[in-house]
Amino acid sequence: MCLKTIQISVVFSVLFLLCSCEWGWKSLGDTSPDVVEVIRYDEMLEDYLHTDNVSAFLRMNTDYPRSTRIVVEDVLHLGCVDDEEIGEKLHAFYSDTTLLRLRHDVSEKFEDFSPYNRELQRAFAALHEVCPDVPLPRVFTFISAFRQSVVVGDGVVGIGLDKYMGQDYPLYKKYFYPCQRRALEPSRMTQDCLVYFLASQFIAEADPKTDDLLTAMLKWGKVQWAVAKMLRRPLLEEATACEKAHRWFKRHETEVWKVLSRPEVLHGHDMKAQASLLDFTTERSYFTAPESRGVGLWIGMRIVESFMEKHPEITIEQLLRMENYVELLKESDYRPA
Repeated sequence: MCLKTIQISVVFSVLFLLCSCEWGWKSLGDTSPDVVEVIRYDEMLEDYLHTDNVSAFLRMNTDYPRSTRIVVEDVLHLGCVDDEEIGEKLHAFYSDTTLLRLRHDVSEKFEDFSPYNRELQRAFAALHEVCPDVPLPRVFTFISAFRQSVVVGDGVVGIGLDKYMGQDYPLYKKYFYPCQRRALEPSRMTQDCLVYFLASQFIAEADPKTDDLLTAMLKWGKVQWAVAKMLRRPLLEEATACEKAHRWFKRHETEVWKVLSRPEVLHGHDMKAQASLLDFTTERSYFTAPESRGVGLWIGMRIVESFMEKHPEITIEQLLRMENYVELLKESDYRPA
């Protein structure tokens, strides 16, 4: 039976559809995290692909069963991991010419993963501090063949390293629009892990029948606002990686809110419109200016910021558990300048 996961791409529309500390993970078994270490599952897989050592694959499947199942079944869609021919299927899949180059480039770029590991340590330490009751996940890395940036499922978070090679990585030009490539910087890895892990804990899957624009803006806005606070990043940098959009958002916030606050828009259920307003990597923008992509997420974060300034007694965890978004808007003092 395939493990059900929440699969994450750089595009929010697919969904419509982490103080210094020394804790972490020794393995991806069933014990609680106690020593920080991100599992380089991609290196283990690479070792198997190079040596064709059956015992290496058996170790992957025995010691890291959830990671193996996620990669094989839910990301690559190669069939069930228990298939006796799954090893051959993995070899055949990763032997593609493009993937051979990608595997080499990923191994070279992330040969020293320690800077990213430290960032993940600090981020998940911050998460544990504000949400102590949320079980921490085990984190592993893999190569997704450009399919996933982050996957979340059954107590684990997987990072597709091939989706963090930097916006100027040559192979990206063949597969991604320029706006999408801005999200493929390694500097966004920790942010993405926190966002989508928190989403898996506090956000139900989107329902086109009930999720209007207000709901979408505030449920993603509260997660992104919380991550910005944990990582001590400016809200604008959390909302979009496009520097031109930073200026556009500030300059046009008042007029944008005038449009979005109209009842027929704010309570509309157009999922394509929601995607263009919430995700700066979408192909088309809701407003005329391409820099406007993702401005709805920015507005949502600004409303949440206003609400939290008015209610300092509310903790981040309490905010994340809130689901009455109409009341949240009413209880905020959001008034764009």
